[in-house]
Amino acid sequence: MAPETKAYASASDVLQEEWEKLSRQLCGRVLTEKDKAYDEARLQWNLDLLKRPSHIIRCESVSDVQLAVKFCRKHSLEPTVAGGRHSPYCFKDDTVAIDLEGLHGVHVDTDKRIAHVQGGARLKHLDSECAIHGLHVVAGHNSTTGVAGLTLGGGVGYLSPFWGLTVDSFPSAQLVTAEGEIVEVSDDLHPELMWALRGSGWNYGIVTRFDFALRPVTTVFAGVAQWPLSYETSSMITELVRVVYDEFTDLALTVAFANPDGQQPIAICQPCALDPEKGQQDWESAKARVALPPPLMEQVGPRPYRELQAMMEPMQPPSHIYEKGWLIRDFTTQVADEVVDALAERPFPGCVMALAPFGKAANGVSDEATAFFNRKSRFWLLILGFFPEGADNRQKAMDWSRKAHGAFAEYSTGRYISVLGGIEEDKMDSIYGANLQRLQEVKRQWDPHNFFHHNRNVKP
Repeated sequence: MAPETKAYASASDVLQEEWEKLSRQLCGRVLTEKDKAYDEARLQWNLDLLKRPSHIIRCESVSDVQLAVKFCRKHSLEPTVAGGRHSPYCFKDDTVAIDLEGLHGVHVDTDKRIAHVQGGARLKHLDSECAIHGLHVVAGHNSTTGVAGLTLGGGVGYLSPFWGLTVDSFPSAQLVTAEGEIVEVSDDLHPELMWALRGSGWNYGIVTRFDFALRPVTTVFAGVAQWPLSYETSSMITELVRVVYDEFTDLALTVAFANPDGQQPIAICQPCALDPEKGQQDWESAKARVALPPPLMEQVGPRPYRELQAMMEPMQPPSHIYEKGWLIRDFTTQVADEVVDALAERPFPGCVMALAPFGKAANGVSDEATAFFNRKSRFWLLILGFFPEGADNRQKAMDWSRKAHGAFAEYSTGRYISVLGGIEEDKMDSIYGANLQRLQEVKRQWDPHNFFHHNRNVKP
């Protein structure tokens, strides 16, 4: 079935009495520009993405989500879905935002080792509740990230090298469909839809509950060590990354790259291991194998996992950002030298790059097993062009990010759905690959008129 081509109505065309009726039915509320809470409600982590939706429907129950979907359908209104607010698709000018921020509850079933997480929760909500029980979910690098966007995009995090992507620990969910109906989804109930939810975004409905397998994690070995990054040292840094990835199954390494003073780029290495004592030993062995010089600074050791999850947030505050990225097969000396070149030209001190490992657990899953494609990629290379507010500054950050992105293209194995920055429609197969046709079949079944289209859209 072809998608509808009708134009969306303006929210201002809906009678005020209809909005008032909706407000009376909600547990939450409807916000417009006239409300004091409106500006705070539309804030996003990336301040460059700020939009002005005509209405924000703040949901506080699953029935609120149903009401919001049915209201938008009844009045032909264009919806967006707002969760953790890291996505460029949370809000859009002159549309209706279905806001899940009021749905952030987390329930931990310690007997089954399952976490039931509402669709508006952020990692800080998830981590704080799970930590009480000495358990955690494989999820992300930043506690402000939304659980929904992270999971539906695949989910790469500090624990991925040990247990795979977030979607690999995602057995079931509850979904509000484009018709406003509640559906339970799992490998037994609507298995094709469950397959699609594991890596292709908000294309099929609004997930109001995620169920996650929990892993025993309390104190980990983690921290930060910094080395100068130059053409002379890049081979040692790349060898350290390779050695950890290939030869130390109980140790993982995430690396950020920055040039804060404009003179000397640095590699900020973040080792992580589940066993603090063995992690320390493996880290020292890995460094010795590469014969690295003494670091500029090093603070590593046992620490709570929650502390690791928030460690890099000072480098990634809410700000104006132009972001790009690739999935890459290997972090070679050539790639590292491109990082050195890019950082030498960075327009602002806050511009950074990051290299996040997938790990062998994620690599061991086939591309067809979940909607997330490019499983043979070993790293996610992220380019973050932080810039001060202003059109000229934005242009500088955009030019820098795009140039760096272009320089890494030849090393790419594809794109990651959760990376911001424009992706043309004719390049969507770089995200979904050979899974795209199967995803379109799922879309035709669950959202044939493309009601949920403000996303990395799979067209019916």
